[in-house]
Amino acid sequence: MKIIWVICIVFICVGCSHSALSDYEIQVIDARINNAYQRGDMAATEALLRRKLKSQQGDFSAWLLLGQVLMRSHDYRAAQYAYQKATELAPEHAGGWYQLALSHLRLATEALIAADARMEQDTGIPLLHWLLELQTGQPVDDVAL
Repeated sequence: MKIIWVICIVFICVGCSHSALSDYEIQVIDARINNAYQRGDMAATEALLRRKLKSQQGDFSAWLLLGQVLMRSHDYRAAQYAYQKATELAPEHAGGWYQLALSHLRLATEALIAADARMEQDTGIPLLHWLLELQTGQPVDDVAL
């Protein structure tokens, strides 16, 4: 009988250690996220956001901020995934769709830059020039490829 009680207590303790974050823990993590982001520490911000999202996968704003952090870190594919999750959670939020579109544009630009580097022609790729002008707001001649 004692063994059954010990096993039950162990299961209860293990179960409690894997439970969702408390409201207080979420507030602390949110404060740390904001602090790290304001300092420009994208690695810490990303780690804290991922920790929060483990227990709160339905947090639209956390997915959106994670996408922004990943874009700033030049991890465009991961940013695209984060924005996709955000739009699934809040399809009525235009900002999520806007950021998702920007991640698609950035991935397309990266692919065209790689193609341009491998091409032997001097004229470049017109779509690449247009995308660079769109993203930088400068004529393509002023942008170093």
